[in-house]
Amino acid sequence: EGVGTGTVCVIVEGDGSRRMLAYRGANASLEGVAAEGAEAAAPAIVQLCNAGADVLRSIMKRRGSWRVSVDPGGSVVDLDRGDLEGAGIVLLNESECETLTGEGWRDGARALSKSAGIVVVKRGASGAHLLSAGREFTLPAYRVDVQDTTGAGDAFDAGFIAACSKGFADVECLRWGLAAAALKIQSRGARNGLATEAQLRDFLRRHD
Repeated sequence: EGVGTGTVCVIVEGDGSRRMLAYRGANASLEGVAAEGAEAAAPAIVQLCNAGADVLRSIMKRRGSWRVSVDPGGSVVDLDRGDLEGAGIVLLNESECETLTGEGWRDGARALSKSAGIVVVKRGASGAHLLSAGREFTLPAYRVDVQDTTGAGDAFDAGFIAACSKGFADVECLRWGLAAAALKIQSRGARNGLATEAQLRDFLRRHD
């Protein structure tokens, strides 16, 4: 109440890459509400995207039977490696991984995987790299006509977590994430191109 709604201005370049200018607004006041909501809902997975450090720490401290999935986004500058200790899933891009760990993304991801269940590094056109239980592998990105990369990371997260919630193997979860991102970047805007499950399954069938 009395706090402005969060707003983001997205500047899209001709090649589909983008920069974002954000005002967090009410998103900066979620610390108590987020943890209480998670406890009341008792979900299988709680996904935190670009959540402030206070929200992340509150959820991690009060987590119950649910798995906590974290995509630190721009908030990574306020976090340290210990904040993600015990997370079930960590989803981040190369630069976020390097900022968080102070190491190259590959070594940084290995360090994070020692205290998290699954670590995924999203690498844009180079695909995505997954580490879990001492194993690691990379899958390539799907080749599509890129219109706008805005929301690609969030789409990846949604596809990946949807597959996780179905109990799929790690490699299949990675395929779902990459497919969701590929569908998203073919449309302009942050929401256009977000796939339904049927659309995602159809895309995967056509690209097997």
